Amino acid sequence: MTQPIARSTNHVGPVGKHAGRARRSWKLLLPAVAVALAAAALACSGDPAKTPPPGAALAFDKESVQLRGVPADQPVVQTFLLINRGNDVLMVQPPQVGEVTGCDLAFVARDGILVPPGEVVRLPVQIKGHQATEEPHSVEVIVRSNDPERRVATLLVNLEVVDPPSVNNGGPRLSVDKQFVDTGDVPYDSPLYEQFVLRNVGDKPLTLEGLPPVRVEDGC
Repeated sequence: MTQPIARSTNHVGPVGKHAGRARRSWKLLLPAVAVALAAAALACSGDPAKTPPPGAALAFDKESVQLRGVPADQPVVQTFLLINRGNDVLMVQPPQVGEVTGCDLAFVARDGILVPPGEVVRLPVQIKGHQATEEPHSVEVIVRSNDPERRVATLLVNLEVVDPPSVNNGGPRLSVDKQFVDTGDVPYDSPLYEQFVLRNVGDKPLTLEGLPPVRVEDGC
């Protein structure tokens, strides 16, 4: 079983900011994960500025996501953005994993969270132990807060699991924790965050040349 042994700092961050100068190449050392690539987009479509509602107001960049091309038996990370749209501090209890289907383990790596007005916090969900079957694969995450209009929110991750890359011939072998992310409808003027984890599942070092380009297709 492969284990993460290094992590690159070459990612887009903080959310909505331009990345700094990146190294031109790096290696994914053995046995695997060395890089997490993150992409953030701001103001996807426009909407007139609104006065913040009184009190805390819980919002997310997305509440349901479909991950496709997830390799079997390789951990996958899905990150949600937790946003306070109100004018008071948002107090979020430790998020809990709800119903899990088709996966052995899901874990939310956050304790209780305090989110000042207008601020954004990342909420990563780690999922493991999924097989390439036609049965449904999904994870629910329950978020409770002091938002007077929405005390409880449920986030949903659906997975389409595929066979992992073959490593029979030896050498380096690149694997990505997901090939495609369908976020569905995204709120106006909301930040959007996605993360892709790259793994070397081969038996030789894998060298990546530069950062993969991120291209804006439409609407952002």
